[in-house]
Amino acid sequence: MDPKHYGGDHILYIGNYLPDGHPYLKMSAKELLKIYDPFLKRINPSYQLSAVSCQLFTQPFAQPVITPSYLKNVPGMATPLKNVYLANMDMIYPWDRETNYAIELGEKVAKLVTNKNF
Repeated sequence: MDPKHYGGDHILYIGNYLPDGHPYLKMSAKELLKIYDPFLKRINPSYQLSAVSCQLFTQPFAQPVITPSYLKNVPGMATPLKNVYLANMDMIYPWDRETNYAIELGEKVAKLVTNKNF
């Protein structure tokens, strides 16, 4: 997205898939950013670390674990809470996790939010 949507800033997502017990999993977001910083500079020499905010998210699995009865339990996008909708990567089943399926799911929930049929 154009940085104008973020006050001229850029959003950077750094993903990593690590084995259980890896030392990085015990580090803070700022500690990890210091480790990744030299590599980000190698990728983009004009990169400068000027983080306004740094968030860290960890999950025990890289993708949802689908059970045989999963289709019976897939939640709907509308929730019992007013104006709260759900769109998770586990909802793209039977497809595997890929950005294009995430975008499609986002478009579906956006249509739901704007009261368009899909």
